[in-house]
Amino acid sequence: ALAAGGHAPIDAKTMASLAGNPGVTEMALAAAIRGSLPASVYDASHSREWAFYLTLALALTEDGYERDQQLAILQSRIGEQRCERIRQYADTCDELGARYQLPILELCFPALKERPAGQLQFLMQLIDAIHEALAEPGLHEYAFRHILLHSLEASMNPGRDSRFRTTHLGKKKTARAAEELIWIVARHGHAELDAVERAAEAGIKELGLSKTIAFDKRELAATGELLSQISGLIGHDLQKLLSGLITTISHDGRINVEESELMRLISAALNCPLPPIVDEPLLAALRDSDINRGNTCSNKLS
Repeated sequence: ALAAGGHAPIDAKTMASLAGNPGVTEMALAAAIRGSLPASVYDASHSREWAFYLTLALALTEDGYERDQQLAILQSRIGEQRCERIRQYADTCDELGARYQLPILELCFPALKERPAGQLQFLMQLIDAIHEALAEPGLHEYAFRHILLHSLEASMNPGRDSRFRTTHLGKKKTARAAEELIWIVARHGHAELDAVERAAEAGIKELGLSKTIAFDKRELAATGELLSQISGLIGHDLQKLLSGLITTISHDGRINVEESELMRLISAALNCPLPPIVDEPLLAALRDSDINRGNTCSNKLS
């Protein structure tokens, strides 16, 4: 089951087992998300030329004043005409809502990878510049940058050593990193301390570990270090980690945008894409979108 919210609770083990190998329902859901996009956005995401500018549009904040500052920075670097196209894409994506931002970004990856390494490095420089213009960059900016960087790293640095180094949860350092990561996910998905603790404890139990941390206060910035420590997990240990994380985010029966973005960040770092994880409101919106467009896949989302 894919949706939370009291109607169809997520089965963490099932979702983890689908990592990198989605089933028919998961593929139908992904198709419904793609099918709900405006043609201008979908076409741009598959265009070698326009995916670059759509990516910049997705990196903009929704705040009017700060967005104007970001657009001014982009205009000084790439010109007024291109900047106006970015503004148009951003306005269209705003209407879709925050939950669509990272899924659209992921659609851009194949087209972006067709560009030369220098242009991709310039793209990252632009994104860093507009994120630095924000008074308080948050989880979305952190996840956006690191997911994009992880996807494009090989294309930007083709000569870099990419040998894969494995690890396992039997290693104390790896197990500790996995537990701290669950605490970070729990803190971003639950407002009250007791809810954070219950969600984290459930995730750690699903992971097959004993809780060693009373309450972890590590900041989001520590996520990169933790991901590097668990990125070598494979096989059963990888599925256990994913199952523990999914148990944590779905513990209260809801999945907020921050939790969804964290899961996308983590699965990208693990080179193990998960099927879309959505809550009931988004699932209902997708069903309505299918009906309005006359699509036939909506029955597969029931």
